[in-house]
Amino acid sequence: MKHIPIIGFFLIITIGCYFNASITNEESEKEKGEEITEQLYSYIIDKKYDNSIKSLLSKELLLNVPINRFDSTLFILNEKLGNYRERELIEWSTKRQKGNNEFWKCLLQYKVKYDKGESIELIHLIKENDSIKILSYNLEGEE
Repeated sequence: MKHIPIIGFFLIITIGCYFNASITNEESEKEKGEEITEQLYSYIIDKKYDNSIKSLLSKELLLNVPINRFDSTLFILNEKLGNYRERELIEWSTKRQKGNNEFWKCLLQYKVKYDKGESIELIHLIKENDSIKILSYNLEGEE
């Protein structure tokens, strides 16, 4: 009978624990991020700057950078570096966590060629309400 309280105590402790599993650098998760990145670069190529990219941007990004300013930044990028030509993925990482504290993130770093120069561009993506969104878009340009 002494084993029953010990087993009961163990069950209570186990049930109350949080279980999370982290998975990193999955090719399939990178591909999901690249799908969103492809839409971003299509927007850059089209040069419409009509706010239609807003659905790809996270709430946090839009709080810090209103959509009009984001579009203005892309316009200035085009003025300084010229038309987009091509990009090469040079580094990437993904991390997703399953369990009580689920999250998903993907970092994609590209070397991007424009008519007037090149840049290194880092795109940070997250999952927001089961949709992948751009959290940040950073670039270092060379003319």
